Amino acid sequence: MKSIYICGCVFLCNASLAMAQPDPTCDNPVIGFILDDETIGVAASGNTVFIGRTANGGPPDTPIAAYDVTDPLNPILLDAYQTTSGSAYTLEYADQHLYFANGPALSLNVSDPSNLPGVQQFNAGLGLCGLDGLVLNDAGDRGIVWAGTGFGCNPGLVEIAIPTPGTIQMAGSLPSTGGALGIPDSAAVQGNISYSSSFDRAGSGGIRFDIHDLDATNNSRLGGIVIGTSSSTGLAYKTVPLGDTVYICEIDNGASGVVRYLTIMDVSDPTTPVVHDRIDIGYSIWDAEVVGDVAWLACGTGLSRDPTSPTVVALDISDPRSPFIINEYTVYTGAFYTPGIDVEGDRVYMTVFDRGLYILDFSGCSTPCLPDTNGDGTLSPADFSAWVAAFNAMSPACDQNGDHLCTPADFSAWVANYNAGC
Repeated sequence: MKSIYICGCVFLCNASLAMAQPDPTCDNPVIGFILDDETIGVAASGNTVFIGRTANGGPPDTPIAAYDVTDPLNPILLDAYQTTSGSAYTLEYADQHLYFANGPALSLNVSDPSNLPGVQQFNAGLGLCGLDGLVLNDAGDRGIVWAGTGFGCNPGLVEIAIPTPGTIQMAGSLPSTGGALGIPDSAAVQGNISYSSSFDRAGSGGIRFDIHDLDATNNSRLGGIVIGTSSSTGLAYKTVPLGDTVYICEIDNGASGVVRYLTIMDVSDPTTPVVHDRIDIGYSIWDAEVVGDVAWLACGTGLSRDPTSPTVVALDISDPRSPFIINEYTVYTGAFYTPGIDVEGDRVYMTVFDRGLYILDFSGCSTPCLPDTNGDGTLSPADFSAWVAAFNAMSPACDQNGDHLCTPADFSAWVANYNAGC
């Protein structure tokens, strides 16, 4: 038996390190709750969270509400606003303004969330009515709005520009091939490129995935693909671009069998997008928010045979083509939709339709001290013996490099973690 000497000091694990974002390895975040009927959209800024509701939601019976969530266990209603039409579906926050679509496209000045003023409505030259979706790019200066088949309107997608905070202007429509994009489910903007996922109503009933260049004349369509059929695809309620990869989050659409996937698209050649993989992660995915190398997924029931309880899923996307689940947080038992999710600081906010808003606060979670293999709160040579035991048993404590495997490479990682301290 060889003796191994490790040069280092004794360290105490510090459980009070500040966290800039939620820690997906934490198993016990504090969970707060706002009872608010028929919640759908959500957007957070600092210690204020904005909730979008259906038109008949409440209390109070208004589509937009602002809450102070400084104490996540005791949220305080600041103000609520009744718009002139419809429901507040997808919410986007940028430059002290809230943007959403509930018939027209709207912006709301929320610089003082305790006194929500009137909205600016955008209709002129849009060519669409019955808007029920809106997304902005990361800079908050351009985006996409879309209309489904509600309100007796024709479906379609339109680019919008935000030249100054709160001002919404039409920037152009998104053309299609074959006369119809389909019925839009979701869209996203990355740089000058837009990605949209629609129900292919004129064809197989699968997902019509389209890519457009928003800087080109007439927003020219670069490429697209129809994925599957109505019985082999879900409804694409979220589209998430990550460089040369795009995720399409699918919910069960009510066709034969339970169909729910995370579809991974290779868009390195935007003229010829390719389906890289389709993964059933065990949930219908309604919404997603990406922070660093983690995608936070709002998962719940599908439209019929997928009775999944509302769950926040943390997905490791450090390799976008090979994502895996880090952790899962079920917030309620029962089959409910989960139409919205947002991440702000070290909190995750998820709306649950017919229930309200759940607040997962990770601020009190301790950062795990990996080299403290025996869990006594102190780094010492005894932890090496504990690591050897973990290696022989192939237990989770063996994994020191985060690859979810137990291999000899984890010994080098343990030495590095030990010397780095906690």
